Amino acid sequence: MNKLLFSSFLSRIIFAVMAWFFLAGSTVKEQMNILFISVDDLKPKLNVYGHDFIHSPQMDRLANTGILFTHAYCQQAICAPSRASFLTGLRPDSTRVYDLNTDVRENLPDVVTIPQYFKERGYATRGWGKLQHYPGRGRELDLRTDGSNESYAWTEGWNKGGLKDYANEDNILYTEMRGRWAEETGLTGLERYLFTRGPSVEISDVADTVYSDGHMTMELITALKEKSNSGEPFFYAIGYIRPHLPFSAPRKYWDLYDRNEISLPGFREMPEGAPNFAFQDSWELRNYPDIPPRGEPIPEEKQLELLHGYYASVSFVDAQIGRILDVLDETGLSENTAIVLFGDHGYHLGDHGMWCKHTNFEQANHSALIFRHPQLFSGTVVSRPVELLDMFPTLVDFTGMDMPEMMQGKSFVPLMENPEGEWKPFALSQYPRHIHGDPNGMGYSIRTERYRYTEWVVNAEWDGTNYSHPAPGNEIVARELYDYKLDYEETRNFADDPDYAEVVEKMQRLMYGKAPL
Repeated sequence: MNKLLFSSFLSRIIFAVMAWFFLAGSTVKEQMNILFISVDDLKPKLNVYGHDFIHSPQMDRLANTGILFTHAYCQQAICAPSRASFLTGLRPDSTRVYDLNTDVRENLPDVVTIPQYFKERGYATRGWGKLQHYPGRGRELDLRTDGSNESYAWTEGWNKGGLKDYANEDNILYTEMRGRWAEETGLTGLERYLFTRGPSVEISDVADTVYSDGHMTMELITALKEKSNSGEPFFYAIGYIRPHLPFSAPRKYWDLYDRNEISLPGFREMPEGAPNFAFQDSWELRNYPDIPPRGEPIPEEKQLELLHGYYASVSFVDAQIGRILDVLDETGLSENTAIVLFGDHGYHLGDHGMWCKHTNFEQANHSALIFRHPQLFSGTVVSRPVELLDMFPTLVDFTGMDMPEMMQGKSFVPLMENPEGEWKPFALSQYPRHIHGDPNGMGYSIRTERYRYTEWVVNAEWDGTNYSHPAPGNEIVARELYDYKLDYEETRNFADDPDYAEVVEKMQRLMYGKAPL
């Protein structure tokens, strides 16, 4: 064996021994803290992902000292279903949460969530902001229904963070006026939320803490300082609201970007050969009063402003991440705190002529994901497809505790140890649609390292044994195939191309579990 090969082999042996020691050592297991950072609508459009015009030095800092996942995917590209999935480690077809209104405990009253899991094992648990999905304070508090008024998840409570979308007086007055109208007309829940929205963007000359994200960060920092000398392990979770609409941020973050240097996506059309029902008309964005209604084009000038606002919002949240990392270092907590930072799904920024999420396309499902173990894996990059529901078993693996029985995710600690090692061949996402008048349509989409293959079915059901693949026998009404090696912008659906017939057959076998995994 030559010296270079022997050195590489020896390095792997030493690393494996170190990994076993830290992941299997009882002292580390029992005491490791966890900081869980969810960032709403954060796609992997950060400097560390190769977008060098984005000002994200703090998330880059976290990635450079941790593990960067370049191909992480949500299980459904909309807030509540995605969160119900990754918080339980279950797929949407198991949680049966496909919309913004359903609470996962309506369908699975005994399901165990990530914070609940750590609470039941002696951790102090506390949450801030958007973690499950509000509006719906009761859902975030996660109270038991036995009359005890005890939370399944939180020992130290959950803080809403204010949900303050606007700081400028005119916008506040406008939303308050709409709120009074909503009350007079009896609007509640999501309808009230949509009705009382102000403009889609806001530039303000205020401190970070005027907005909810800055205020929550201040509260979290206070809690971390108080916890630093307690010796009690903690699971703290914070759910940032930006860069979700409205794109509201202090002026200094807008000033990081020159509007004249921002450009729209190169391809803003439907892929050739894709079914119409695979698309959405940017309905979420069109609920804002400064956006044209459905059916009307959004002016390019407005789209450039929206892009500017999204980037500014990312940089605003990035600054909050930096404040947290600084406090972890100052208190010494960084030496024994695992961190996970992620977006709950991806985001369309004008590509395919769409905004927001709500599809099975790449940009809606591709999420930012960064892990940091306090002792291991610094500077690791993983390019294999992973899923957000894998986060739960991975955190359990980090602490070395017993794995929950009801779990459909897979720990990616083995990928951290060996990014080229054996792993599942794809990530699975799904999205419901009305298809040709059938309200029970569902699109199942698998993403391998090169391709995305989607089947649109009606009367969709799962086989009850294999939760990674749709059940054979469903009526398939459309297929899509995209080749990201040759066509990253998804300009053409290759599913009916004879040159891709073997690829389609292989992807079907993967989807239905008939190919070797």
